[in-house]
Amino acid sequence: MKERRWNVTSDGLQVTFDRNEIASYFDGEYEVTIDWSTLKPYLAVPPPFPIPPP
Repeated sequence: MKERRWNVTSDGLQVTFDRNEIASYFDGEYEVTIDWSTLKPYLAVPPPFPIPPP
């Protein structure tokens, strides 16, 4: 089963990039977490899930 690349965590939205997508194969996978305070202006009101407090 393929690992999920977009994950909702208590810290924010976590995006995982496979090898070779944004750097060389030898650098491995990259994970980026966009915190909820950054995402909040772009979410629907009310969001479909509770947002953790900052």
